[in-house]
Amino acid sequence: MLRTRAFSIALLLAALLLGACQPIQAPATEAPAEVAAAPPVKTVLIIGNGLLDGTCCIDQYFAALTNSATPAKEVTAKQMVVYDATLQTHYRYMPTFAPLEVKRGGHDVVVLQEDLPSYSEKTVEIFKEIVPLFDADIRAAGGRTVLFMGPDYPGAAPWDWVTQEEIAAAHRVVSAELGIPVAPVGLAMQRATAERPDLPVMGGGSETMTMVGADSMLPSPAGAYLSAAVLYATIFGEDPSGLPYRPEELSEADAAFLQRIAWETLQAWESEQ
Repeated sequence: MLRTRAFSIALLLAALLLGACQPIQAPATEAPAEVAAAPPVKTVLIIGNGLLDGTCCIDQYFAALTNSATPAKEVTAKQMVVYDATLQTHYRYMPTFAPLEVKRGGHDVVVLQEDLPSYSEKTVEIFKEIVPLFDADIRAAGGRTVLFMGPDYPGAAPWDWVTQEEIAAAHRVVSAELGIPVAPVGLAMQRATAERPDLPVMGGGSETMTMVGADSMLPSPAGAYLSAAVLYATIFGEDPSGLPYRPEELSEADAAFLQRIAWETLQAWESEQ
């Protein structure tokens, strides 16, 4: 009996030791769900005011810059412009123009360019009310929204009631609430001007291309190209540096500078979100 009991205890100890030597199996876990890739962007609609025009149409610059990539992205872009209009003007007072085009669909990305200094009410709250309405229509039509942050106009009354920092803050709030990206064009213009005051980004239509004059609130060729580069970086998440397209008004060095500014500005903006 004692021998049998001792033998049983020995077997039990051996089993325990054998179990202790087995590798520990990690608990089974489910494979992480794959994140669906964003659908390719082929059609872009840009809605705004004269900030999209100036000496040339930003949609043309954007499409040319985008399609100069290798391989070409084969993107088409068009803009719907009403001079001196805000997004409120477009949505509430011209529903059969840009808002109707949005509802018709067929646009992978719709860019909403706001000009906050143009609000005679001198408040950013209207912007915060209008963008969700536009965004809902864009989503319902199968598109995605991108906000185009415009510049400020320091010293140009009555449009100087809001600073670039306040414009950026308003866009940051709307972006966070709706989960939509911002193309920080105004901040890019501010950065470019600080680094290269000899290359004006505003003054479109003026022969001297200076920061003063009747057309000082419209983009110059440099400003339009910079805007297009910021849009490219924002929509595709890619550095535009090295893209070969440039308008004839810009040298290779100037185009390279503006491409760099566009990417640096977007990187800085996204790091602060």
